[in-house]
Amino acid sequence: HTRLQGDWSSDVCSSDLQWLVGTSSTLNGVYDSGAGVYVVGTDAAMYDGGADVTWEPITTGLEDEDFDDLWGAGSEGSLEMFAVATAGNVAHYVGGSWTIEDLGTADHQGVGGSGSSALYSVSYGGTYVYDGSAWTYEAAPGGERLNDVWGSG
Repeated sequence: HTRLQGDWSSDVCSSDLQWLVGTSSTLNGVYDSGAGVYVVGTDAAMYDGGADVTWEPITTGLEDEDFDDLWGAGSEGSLEMFAVATAGNVAHYVGGSWTIEDLGTADHQGVGGSGSSALYSVSYGGTYVYDGSAWTYEAAPGGERLNDVWGSG
């Protein structure tokens, strides 16, 4: 196995990640911090921090939930990540530990934004907006199902 190089995260599909990680879980989100690669999915939150491609489970506090997406920024000491779970929880990693917040709405489909103070999580019927300290809900016009979100800034 070789370590993944370059900006590949948007070009990798779940079956490619399943083979790479060595799991049968569906993998839905990936973040490459430059110092390690993180993936999330059904029954899976994994990390690889070395050139030997050894994947290890991540203890988020939501081990019984499926994750639909992952957003991250920074590397090592400045690493911050958000993983959205199908049951409506968000796992937030900062400062070396995970905290869990229940947003109260199930089926979060995606998370993205331009930074940790301008982040969006989409679900059935609306969007949650994170301003760096709290999430607020905004209903989608007509209650439409939103499947994914992406941001740049």
